[in-house]
Amino acid sequence: MREDQYVALSRLVQILGRRRTVRSGPRLTENTLIRVGIDLLLERADRLVGNSEAELRASVLDDPPPMPQGPALFDLGDGQRTDTASRR
Repeated sequence: MREDQYVALSRLVQILGRRRTVRSGPRLTENTLIRVGIDLLLERADRLVGNSEAELRASVLDDPPPMPQGPALFDLGDGQRTDTASRR
């Protein structure tokens, strides 16, 4: 895992934790999100094609993610945006 991915996951865990409507139950962690990502990848394994990380990623996404227009959910600090709301 790259450092920028871990930082983004940590920030997303904090945001999701604040959004929770039910405080009981298992705690959300970076590992929770990693497991969700792995489950999603395995569910779409039949779509995997490509010779690079970028090609493999693109092959399992439903549609190319649109460029977010509104305020970002959070900024990764390197000019990249992370806007999960626009991908729902």
